[in-house]
Amino acid sequence: MKNILWLILVLLIFACNSERIEDSPEEEPVNEFKLLKITQAFEDGDVSVSELLYENELLSQVKEINENSVFYTNLNYDDSDRLISATSTYNNEIKYSYSNDLITKKEFIDKDDADQSFTIVYEYNSNKRVKKSIQTRIGLELVKDYTYDSSNNVISFVSSLNPGTELKTTYDNKNNPLNLIYTAEIQAIEFIGGNNEIETYQSENMTYEYNDKGYPTKQTVFVVGKLESTITYEYSN
Repeated sequence: MKNILWLILVLLIFACNSERIEDSPEEEPVNEFKLLKITQAFEDGDVSVSELLYENELLSQVKEINENSVFYTNLNYDDSDRLISATSTYNNEIKYSYSNDLITKKEFIDKDDADQSFTIVYEYNSNKRVKKSIQTRIGLELVKDYTYDSSNNVISFVSSLNPGTELKTTYDNKNNPLNLIYTAEIQAIEFIGGNNEIETYQSENMTYEYNDKGYPTKQTVFVVGKLESTITYEYSN
């Protein structure tokens, strides 16, 4: 589950504006409910904090604080407010290519170790969700085919590493906090659906505590029945 903090490095804020009340001198307040911080505390004592910083309703920077270090990721947009790249003081970069407002390619560039760099090409179904991904790294391909439920959660996929084996995940019926900050395009390629994972094909089990809006405030992660980490989510209100 340590990769949850890397996922935050490519987030884009979603803001919902209210409508003006007709014939009223006042406007309804803007709904500024946002995800601001994620803290992940591991059983081995490691703690990592990700603070999400916004500018003009877009995620502009992620500040990741570890025990003895601080890392930054800066997010870059085009004139249409589409995320086109993310650069990190980890000395790596992610680039996105679009077609008809769908991301067709993601390039991860590790400037310290080229063998860790990879490219993923995406194919979509009629609901604009990824039906197939093809990852290429050092000349090798990894192909995955995905199946969804009605809430756009990936309930299973088949990998070319294990052809014929369907790997499954189950979900709760509450709100996924990452949907507050991902655009639809990023949600699609990062396989972020409407709900939260409770059991994965990697022998992970998750339990949650929720706020009155139905979003998790605390997530407890078990791997093969053993406590691995506790994740807390902090929101703007």
